[in-house]
Amino acid sequence: MEQRTIEIVRSCKQQGLDIETIMAITQLSREEILRMENGELRIEN
Repeated sequence: MEQRTIEIVRSCKQQGLDIETIMAITQLSREEILRMENGELRIEN
């Protein structure tokens, strides 16, 4: 996952957006977002 995408997800969460909205903004799946929150996804350069 790209660093920029991770930054966008973090920003969305800080603003209190729900997961469905974050999914729409980032085009990530619910699973990808949850895995990212749990630190299971790695950043790809």
